[in-house]
Amino acid sequence: MSGGGGGGGSSHNYNQSQGRGYQQQQHNQYQRSNNNNNSFYNKSGAGGNASATDLAQALLPPGSAALLDLIDKRVLVLLRDGRLLVGILRSYDHFANLVFQDTVERIAAGDVFGGIDRGVFVVRGENVVMLGEVDGDVEDALPMREVPVEEALAMQRVELDIRRAKEAVEHPALHRGGFCVDFDPNDMY
Repeated sequence: MSGGGGGGGSSHNYNQSQGRGYQQQQHNQYQRSNNNNNSFYNKSGAGGNASATDLAQALLPPGSAALLDLIDKRVLVLLRDGRLLVGILRSYDHFANLVFQDTVERIAAGDVFGGIDRGVFVVRGENVVMLGEVDGDVEDALPMREVPVEEALAMQRVELDIRRAKEAVEHPALHRGGFCVDFDPNDMY
């Protein structure tokens, strides 16, 4: 047996060349990502002024760097269970776990909304469906009015009862048609 191992010389050479191809592919991918995320090094090289944000964006993966722009801004997050939270994003980690300050759980029903103060709030990343910055000007222009939370909760219960009555009719028909309608009622994702 030549070439070591049990496969003969040709398979040994094939594995070595395949490994080199994979290494070259990984190196090329690394170079492309460095060229795309190297704004910090480009700015700091020739007398440029690089900020801490530039450094963080150069070192963090692209998804995490996007969250960096939202730090200390008022954001709205939709959770898998259907809750809406509005608060100031203070911190996050590589799992997209989020920490909010001055958080308000927003209860919306029809054209009204109310809020329940939640204070500091930690959200596990896997529960986030959507997250975005709140634009105060656009929020003020919305045709919704703020009401006491009890009124918003009462209206939300009425909407939920209407939706459940509608689903009680639709789900059996969908099931007979071969559609799966088995899901956890608390999981809106």
